[in-house]
Amino acid sequence: MSMPIPKIFRNTTPRGWNSPARGANPGECSDDGVSTPKGLNSLWAADAVCPARRSSGCQFLNHGDREPNRTPERTGTITQIHTHHYHNAPFGGWKRQIPPDCDPEHVDWKDFQGDAQQRPFDPNRVINWRFYWDYSGGNMFENMVHQVGFWFKLLKLKIPESVTMTGGTYLSPEMEVPDTMDVSMSQQEKLLFTWNSMFGNKYFGEGHDLILGDKGTITRDESDQVTYKSEAEDAGSEASAQARAAAQATPDIVGGSDTTNLHMQNFIDCVRSRKEPNCPFEIGFRSAIACQMAVFSYRQGRTVHWDEGREEIV
Repeated sequence: MSMPIPKIFRNTTPRGWNSPARGANPGECSDDGVSTPKGLNSLWAADAVCPARRSSGCQFLNHGDREPNRTPERTGTITQIHTHHYHNAPFGGWKRQIPPDCDPEHVDWKDFQGDAQQRPFDPNRVINWRFYWDYSGGNMFENMVHQVGFWFKLLKLKIPESVTMTGGTYLSPEMEVPDTMDVSMSQQEKLLFTWNSMFGNKYFGEGHDLILGDKGTITRDESDQVTYKSEAEDAGSEASAQARAAAQATPDIVGGSDTTNLHMQNFIDCVRSRKEPNCPFEIGFRSAIACQMAVFSYRQGRTVHWDEGREEIV
């Protein structure tokens, strides 16, 4: 008896697209790998439920045999989480040269724009789409989602009750999205989760996280080294040393580290085994909503809230 060949979709469309993954339909039982799913809207995500393996692209949740023994219970009562994503690169390292054949003859401009506001053809929007709100959610959609997803899964955190984001475009005038930003998320679990990022300094590095409890502190650095320090010990000197070491690392701006390979391998393995991926769809959904709340807050200049009953940002 032959086995049916599963439908496999790998969606890597621009981060801000609010359309369903190209090739996959809501409710269709297929194997869908959604890479960094910040643009997912809650309606489509709610419909995307079936026995298939639906994976979200939070690479930090895929570390294979390098995954350390994480025991957040040792920290006691956690009331603050501080996460950082810092590098020193013009335009966040996102600016690309426009090739000579990037013109209406070679680009399906209507399809590229998708559900975004329809505009005259602009080659800069095709190549440097990360600069524009029409297609991008800035570094919140690029990197915040990975760090948020990591801790949302580990600590079983829900979508934030409210989110406030401030910042600005201080170093990159060509970009609409900010290059310096602070995000503050008030969690239902009675803790404050912050994510801070900038493109003009790399002291904290990309991925320096601190989980602060009344019994101890868990730190996580760029290389996924997770350490624990009891409140009885002096954690300050070690945290500073880790931050200095992270600052010397070469930035992995768009994504191409071994975690990306592990992430893809986990998805393919789950297509074969039918097991749940390391980053299940629900974690991607929660992380995506947290990032969307941050963008809404920044662009509207106010604190936004999550209506859990209606599944809407208000």
